[in-house]
Amino acid sequence: MARNIWLFVVSLFIGPAIGALVFFAFAVITDGIIVHAAGQSASNFLDENWPIILIAAYTLGAIPAAIASVIIMLVSRFLPQLWQRLVAGPVIGALVSAAVIGLFLFSDDVSSVDDVIIISGVALTGAVSAFCCVGLIELWHPLPKRSAPVT
Repeated sequence: MARNIWLFVVSLFIGPAIGALVFFAFAVITDGIIVHAAGQSASNFLDENWPIILIAAYTLGAIPAAIASVIIMLVSRFLPQLWQRLVAGPVIGALVSAAVIGLFLFSDDVSSVDDVIIISGVALTGAVSAFCCVGLIELWHPLPKRSAPVT
């Protein structure tokens, strides 16, 4: 039970920050597919707007982080090995992030390529955030390790 509380807290408070960092990296690597409409480079856009992006990450990322952590808590009971939990976390994080943010942003219509790119980027941020949060809890948490399953 304590492990699940730690996972929820880490996911809620650290997960959105990790998602924001993934967004920053994605924007810089792609040189700002997202910001080309503004007519400026990704680094200029990020330098000027990083506080807004971080606030948006916490505002929009808190709900998928909370939902994903609860699902991971429920699913992890059936995954006795560490590698299984480390694989399940990103899959759950990506699916939940894409679904929740997709509902918020595109509840009217998802029809353009830009919409698919945005949903894919959101799924990527959810996957990386969930992997990092599960990894933090499983590998470096202050709780005792899980006992090995008895067969």
